[in-house]
Amino acid sequence: MRAALGDPVTGAAARRLLLSRGEDVPEDAVPLGARATVLVEELDQRWIDDMLVHVKSRDVSGDTGIPGPADIPPTTLLPAFDAAAADWPGGAIALVEALAAADPATCLRVLDSLHTHHPDRAVAAAAGRTRKSAERTLSGRR
Repeated sequence: MRAALGDPVTGAAARRLLLSRGEDVPEDAVPLGARATVLVEELDQRWIDDMLVHVKSRDVSGDTGIPGPADIPPTTLLPAFDAAAADWPGGAIALVEALAAADPATCLRVLDSLHTHHPDRAVAAAAGRTRKSAERTLSGRR
């Protein structure tokens, strides 16, 4: 399993497994791209969690409209992003860019939520720009 740590795709998953076994594995043993791949999946799950809570609260209140990104409070996404950004080389803006590079399709709703809700306007603006760039990548335009 330790041999997989340096893999640009599976390195972070290998580290997570080794840590779950109680082994000591430094984070810098895993390439940033692999770390970003796992982070985008984890942050997307936080987005899903926030959406589910929001949908349940709308059901209780009888609201039947389709919520837009601005309607979904990112109560678990923002703290998870900020915690990851605190340890990310280059900080929050570098993390935003790494998420899009790691998985342009999965990062879209995370970046949309960061653009709409992040209290740091520089991070919010970077998320908006990066989201547009990720969309162009997915559509084959540059």
